[in-house]
This record gives sequence, structure tokens and C-alpha cells, in this order.
Amino acid sequence: MKGYCFPPFSPIMRVLNKIRREQANIVLIAPLWTGQAWFPSLLELAVGVPRIIRPEVNLLTSAQGNQHPLSKSHLLLVAWKLSGIAWEGEAFRHKWSSLSWQETVPPRTLLTSPPGVTERIDPLEHAKIGIHPLVIKLLKGCYNQNPPSPRYSNLWDPEVVLNFVKGMDDNDALGLPSLSRKLATLMTLATLMRTSELAAIVLNSIRVESGVAIFCLNRPRKTQMGGPLQSFSIPSFREANSCSVACLVSYISRTTTKRSGMDLNSLFVSLVSPHKAITGNTIGRWIKEFLRKGGVDTSVFSAYSTRGAAASKAVSTGVSIDEILRAGNWRTNSTFARFYKRNLQPSSVPDIAVSQAEDSA
Repeated sequence: MKGYCFPPFSPIMRVLNKIRREQANIVLIAPLWTGQAWFPSLLELAVGVPRIIRPEVNLLTSAQGNQHPLSKSHLLLVAWKLSGIAWEGEAFRHKWSSLSWQETVPPRTLLTSPPGVTERIDPLEHAKIGIHPLVIKLLKGCYNQNPPSPRYSNLWDPEVVLNFVKGMDDNDALGLPSLSRKLATLMTLATLMRTSELAAIVLNSIRVESGVAIFCLNRPRKTQMGGPLQSFSIPSFREANSCSVACLVSYISRTTTKRSGMDLNSLFVSLVSPHKAITGNTIGRWIKEFLRKGGVDTSVFSAYSTRGAAASKAVSTGVSIDEILRAGNWRTNSTFARFYKRNLQPSSVPDIAVSQAEDSA
């Protein structure tokens, strides 16, 4: 949905929530009130450089010609280009994160660096604040006092979930909610993808050749610094009920009618009408619910724990570290060993499939 919106000032927060919920693209006119509770949300949704509207005496008038009460208080209105699609906002913030107020910037252009900060910090003792020795020591001290630590000391065994999957009905007999949660869980176990990456799978890129499902994302992976988009593959299992490929084919067939008449090129769609593309947060809730039904303590483990659980299981079954690092998109073995590799209870379940990412031609 695309549109233009100049709402009353009081419901601006509700407008922003609707933009996010509907994944709409909107040009919004709003006052430059940085202290309002809705202003951080406004910055998160921004996908273009905001423009300050030139103040005019008669800029805001009623039908009777009366001026708005705030016109005399130097009210600044700003035109914001907003999008409810999360990755578009992230891409914009990444692109403009190095910008700040400069003397050469036209007075009608508002830039932020980082988002939400609208002024440049003056040099400290004639040195840029980011390279001042005292600032560097302070930040190093903060890091050493509270270094990043792994979230889990141990992880659940994927065998628990796979045994639950084996006891489920066939894919064709499952309802769409159960089939959707099952597919999301199997795919994150098979690919080591984040939920946001599962939400970025392009439907039209999916093809099944000789029992192997191949697909692409609509954007680079989270930590991919450059290069072409990657393609991913998932092999079939002999056990049809726990096979990601069989579940994927069944899900696509089941949701074909849900997509009719709509321009949906995302694999996963919402469960309620009108069926739209969903975000990684929704997929995370699906996975967490499926893990709970499968016997995992979801009061401790989140949907994100599937990456570490599947990767740790792959290590215990003899999959090479290089394949695991490539599938999980981890740069070094030290990162994987420190934050993801954990002890699992002994099991005899077959290997968790780990897809191999290959550069697309």
C-alpha cells in the first residue's frame, strides 16, 4: 500500500503502528517533535531523507481561515518517506549512518547521524571524539567490564523435535497453521538461517531438482559484507514426515490459492486473510510455538536457539566445521565456538541437514 498522510498530531503513534503492521509505503507529514514518544518509531520507519517544509504564516489554516494555534510557536513540519518493511528501514539507516549536520547542507534538508541525533559533537581537545585517547580507553574499559557472553550454557537436542515431527500426521493432513510452523522449524534447522532470513526467501526462486530444494533470498544475509546473493540447497530425507523438501512442496501447494490475486513473492504468508508476507518476528513466534509442542522448554530457549542447537548437533555427527561455518554464515570458528557450540545430550538421531550456501551465478 502506498499513500500520503497528514494526520492530526494526537494519533501519530497509531498511524505509525498501522504503517508497520500493513507494511505500507507512506509520505507522512508530522511536526519535528523529537521529544515525543512516537519520534523513535518514526526514525525506524524512515527510508528517505526527511524534508523540512518551509514555515509560512498561512501554512496551517482552518476552513474558516483561522490559523492553527501552534502556528505562532515556530512549528516545523517535516515530510517523511516511511516504509513498514523492516529491511528497507535498516538499509536506509546503514546508508546514511555516517552523515551529520554540515554547514553545506541545505537548510531544508534534515540528516541524522546516528538516527535520532540531529547535531554534530564538537571535537574534544582538538581531536575527533571517536579517536580521542580518553574516549577509546573508556570504551575499552566498558567492554572489558561487561564483555559479550553466550546466552545459553547448553542447548536442547534437535532429536526431541524430530521425534515429535515423526509422530505428526502427514503434511497433507495438517492444518495450515501446523504446516506453517513445521516448515519454518525444519527449514531453520536445515539451513541455520535466522528468522529474518527465512522471511526473505523468494518464492519464485524455489525449484526442486533430484530431490534437492534450491532457493535464494531477496537480499544479502545479515553478516554478508558484499558479493552476489547466495543460493541455498536442502537435500531430501528418506523419512518423508521429517523431510524439509517434502514439507516445502506441500506448503507451496497449500498456499497457492491464498496468493491468488496478490503480488506475493515471499515464501511464508500470514495465516489469516488477507494473506500477506510476514516478518521474521512472526516466524520466530511460529518456531517457538512448535518447539514448545515438541517438548522444548521455551521459557528458557527462544526460536533463535535453533541455530546453535542444529549446528552443535551437526558437529557431534561429524559434519565439517567449514560446512557449518558456511551454512551459519559465521566468519570464524572462534565466533561459532564461543556463542553457538554447546553440549547436547547423547542421541542417535540422523544428522541434521546443513545446507551449503553457494554463490549464485
